[in-house]
Amino acid sequence: MTTDALSDLSVLECGTRLSVAMAGKLLSDLGARVTKVEPVEGDPARQTGPFPGDVPNREHSGLYAYLNRGKQGITLDLEDRKSTRLNSSH
Repeated sequence: MTTDALSDLSVLECGTRLSVAMAGKLLSDLGARVTKVEPVEGDPARQTGPFPGDVPNREHSGLYAYLNRGKQGITLDLEDRKSTRLNSSH
């Protein structure tokens, strides 16, 4: 269910815990523009299935896809100021 109740809200999601991702998902579902900040090594949820055909692949994690649907994404290396790059929407 998607509404636009929070369409004036922009959220920066900084964290890799399940609770952080779920809160961001709920805010996105309510219309907020959510930008997920992901470490260079990737969010740990990418390592969690289910995976299509039970073949682990960090780009096809069912959990990651579910939690990050409708979010913008950015990869950020806090050790290197020049390595920040924008990702497409999740």
